[in-house]
Amino acid sequence: MVPAGDHDETPHVWTRDYVLWNVDGSLKKMRSDHVDLLRLRNATVEQIEAGNLVDVLRGIQATRRTRFIGASTISPQLATFIS
Repeated sequence: MVPAGDHDETPHVWTRDYVLWNVDGSLKKMRSDHVDLLRLRNATVEQIEAGNLVDVLRGIQATRRTRFIGASTISPQLATFIS
């Protein structure tokens, strides 16, 4: 991990456990029990499907640790994420 200014360059790991670990860690650092928006950034369709991450995000939302869920991606994959 190489620091880059005010953030680190931790690689994205698209597994259930890593996403949950990051969410819980972020909430603890912010001293909050929720965020308004939780989104996956630049995950591919294959990574999201392999990690069953839509269900992971919905689970986080169901426990009220986030109000809204989303994903940012590139144009060819965009239609896959719209529901």
